[in-house]
Amino acid sequence: MSVNWRVPVINLALRLTSPVVLREQALISSIERAPRARVDDLQNERLERLLHHAWSQTDYYHDVLESCGAVRGGKVDLSRFGDIPFLTKDIIRSQGSRLFARKLPDGRRSSLITSGGTTGAPIQFPQDSGHWDANIGTRIYQFSTLGKEPGDPEMKVWGNEGDLNKGTSSPIKRVENFIYNRRYQGAWYLSEERINEIIREINDWRPKLLWCFRDGIDAIAKYVNAHGIRMHRPAAIVLGGSTVYPFVVRTIEQAFKSPVISAYGSREIGGVACECLDRNGHHISVNLARIETIDAQGRSVKDQDAELAITGLQNYAMPFIRYRIG
Repeated sequence: MSVNWRVPVINLALRLTSPVVLREQALISSIERAPRARVDDLQNERLERLLHHAWSQTDYYHDVLESCGAVRGGKVDLSRFGDIPFLTKDIIRSQGSRLFARKLPDGRRSSLITSGGTTGAPIQFPQDSGHWDANIGTRIYQFSTLGKEPGDPEMKVWGNEGDLNKGTSSPIKRVENFIYNRRYQGAWYLSEERINEIIREINDWRPKLLWCFRDGIDAIAKYVNAHGIRMHRPAAIVLGGSTVYPFVVRTIEQAFKSPVISAYGSREIGGVACECLDRNGHHISVNLARIETIDAQGRSVKDQDAELAITGLQNYAMPFIRYRIG
């Protein structure tokens, strides 16, 4: 049995440069089957820290949290969380830098991010390195439940050219991709020739996991099924970028004979939720996000179709609190 030399290299690199990634993995593993009370305590602790930071470091939330009573004079009252006004894209555009933190916790760095625009016009916002590292740790843990460990070959078949350029263009990224055993394929324009190139790459390289833009891999799967092509079987195929409908799952599973996994996330919040191999619902990333389900009037509802209001627990550069993501 061969030893994956990449695992100790990746773990050493993470310990030296991004220890939060490893800590989040360990945390999620420890609470995956923990009593509900312990999970609630963890989330409430992170929520309280976030609210205090937002109150003390942003002009917008200082005014809003004082006004609704969620934070008064620096004291957080979580019982008033539901009184905090929802955050919307219109508010983000109108308030601008009033939502940005003046100061970050020690060790965090900020960078400017643009949302994907799948639910409307894109927005720009700052995101800090603590959020990014926690999100990476969460995704690594989610993928491990699907049978893919760091260093196992993975391929990202994605539909956003900017994302792929960002992930492959620099020398540092190329070294990182080699160490992580990761390859990319663009799926924003799929001619028959391009589809066949991707099929050959998958069959030749045999990735343990495919992480795919839904529409791209759906088109490839339809081509595979129509032409009776035999495909490599990854441990799992993770879909993002759009809603994962049952008929899409059936098409892709027919082509690859592998379980198709729905992963929900956004650039604003990160990896919010992901199915496991049981596929009996999504596991919410409680370390990253607090999720509310609301009706059109903003009232809390359960067991029915609803809108999501999400509070990101890790981005201190610009807190997203009760964000109506659309």
